[in-house]
Formats: sequence, C-alpha cells, structure tokens
Amino acid sequence: MRLRLLATVTAALLAGTSLAQTAQAQGHPQAEAQALELLKRGIAFRTVAGPGNQTPAYAAYLKQVLVAGGFAEADVEIVPMGDTAYLVARYRGTGKARNGAKPLLISGHMDVVEAKPADWTRDPFTAVVENGYVYGRGATDMKYDLSTMVATL
Repeated sequence: MRLRLLATVTAALLAGTSLAQTAQAQGHPQAEAQALELLKRGIAFRTVAGPGNQTPAYAAYLKQVLVAGGFAEADVEIVPMGDTAYLVARYRGTGKARNGAKPLLISGHMDVVEAKPADWTRDPFTAVVENGYVYGRGATDMKYDLSTMVATL
C-alpha cells in the first residue's frame, strides 16, 4: 500500500491535479480520505509565530499519526525551539538492498504566515472543501504536502 500511495501522491504532484482526483482515478479512496483528513485537521492548527503558536501541538498530532501508522515512538522526535518546534521522523530501512540502503530525507515546514480573518472570505483556520478544492491557511503551502507525506509514510 505504501508504494501505491506514494505513486498516487507522485502522480498527483506531477500531473498538477488534486490528490483527491488522482487517488480516485487510481482507485485509492481510503488513501485519499486519510490525506484529506490529515490536511483538514492540519489547517485547524494556528501554526503562526508568536503568541498562540500551535506548531508544537501540530507536530505532536503528526507524531501521533506516524506512531499509530507503525513508527517507533523513539523514531519520531519533536524538538522545541522557542514558541515553535520541528519534527524529525526516522524511517528505518531493512538494510537489505543490493546496493545498500541509502538515507532518504523528506523535508517540509509546519508554520504558515499570519492570516487575518478580515482578509479572508472564509475562516483561514477552518478547512473548507468546495468544488474539489480545499481552502484554508496552508492548504497548498505546506500542509497539503505534509499531509500527503505523512499519509504516504
């Protein structure tokens, strides 16, 4: 399933289509639903620098998802930095590859730029799905990417 989901995510990114459209076309509605749920929950975290920053809580949520998906607790670390944090998840290989297993780094960020509700048609920290698109602060940069990465892992 991991390889198929990664292929679905990769196909969506390369084709410039939504994950939902690509996953449905490739027959992975469960994967699409999981990635969409991760995105919707992620948008709800106010991951903006300063008072009320919820980046550490978002990191804890992503860690919980990764651990529930099979990662060892010790392989997912949250590192606090002031009012924010970063998350590192180690995906252990088997070490049995013919040419030796190489490390893989998937990088992203959890923070978003401040969003003043008065500047938005919708609440920026409430995900809205409309006509096949997800609206909310971070829906495309970078919480969509984080959601597909975590769902793939």
